[in-house]
Order: sequence, then structure tokens, then C-alpha cells
Amino acid sequence: TTLNTTAYSNGGYTLKAVAYDSKQSTQSSISVTFNNASVDTQKPVVTVVEPTANPYSWTSGDLTIRFSAADNVGVTKVQLYINDYLAASVNASSMLAIWPWANANPGTYTLRAKALDAAGNFGEASFVIVR
Repeated sequence: TTLNTTAYSNGGYTLKAVAYDSKQSTQSSISVTFNNASVDTQKPVVTVVEPTANPYSWTSGDLTIRFSAADNVGVTKVQLYINDYLAASVNASSMLAIWPWANANPGTYTLRAKALDAAGNFGEASFVIVR
């Protein structure tokens, strides 16, 4: 037979089978554990901590970029994209990056902070830097 375990709470159970004939019966039992994993469909939420303005006017000095992410199950990775180029990736729920003034030409940049969870869901926050 087939048993749909989703009709039961997760936990330990004893399954018992009983066989009968016209004169006697016999039984056997086994212990099982139901672990119906739920499907994670919630995407992480990304919060940009620095820079605080969007758009941010970058007039001098190295730029500090800091963001964090939260998820109902857990964040597995955060990534930083600059104009759709993957600039940094870490297996954590937050990132601190320093963009040296000397490495950035004058212009407008779109930065995207992205967070991923183990189920493949992702959340993003974008911000603009004008140098």
C-alpha cells in the first residue's frame, strides 16, 4: 500500500500490519519517521547599509559598500554586481566592500546587491553611484 505522509505531522510513528486467516492472526510492526519538508518559496530581503543615498554622489575617497540580507530559512550567498558585472561574491549573509577611488572612471554606475538562499530564491536591491 501507499501512505501519503503529508496527511500526518512530522515525527515518529509505528506502522503495524496484521494478517488474518480463518483460524489465526499474525502481526509485524516497524518504526518510521515522517519528515515532510516544506518548499521554500520566499526570497531573501536585501538591505543596503552604505552608501545611504540613492543615487549617491561620489566626490572623493574610496567608496564603502555594505549590505546585508535576511531570509526565512537562511542566506547562502551574497553578490555585488557593478553594471551587471559580478564584482564580488561571498558565502555569507552580508558584504563589506571597498571600491578604490582610483579604480573608478567618472560616470554613472548601477550597483546591484543580490542574496541567494539554498532553494535558489534570490532578492536584490539596486542603487546608483555617480562619480
